[in-house]
Amino acid sequence: MISRRECIGCGLAVLGTLGLARGAVAQAAPKVPQKDAQYQDTPKNGQKCDACQYYIAGAQPNAAGTCQLVDGSISPNGWCALFAKKSS
Repeated sequence: MISRRECIGCGLAVLGTLGLARGAVAQAAPKVPQKDAQYQDTPKNGQKCDACQYYIAGAQPNAAGTCQLVDGSISPNGWCALFAKKSS
């Protein structure tokens, strides 16, 4: 039996392989619950949401924003297992 976590991981890997996890397609796809993405309100190993390519900033620099992949309010200082560093 495959765990929910493994299923989501495989699904995200397939999306990434197909190149569908970018742009408008990622916005149209259903979002992953914070628990399944291992979201936390604090950085991990120097990685934080405001440095992730999927993060959408809030109205103010330190205000919560949103994510293209993870559901709910997202702290700019948060982190999740789907972190992908913004390209320069």
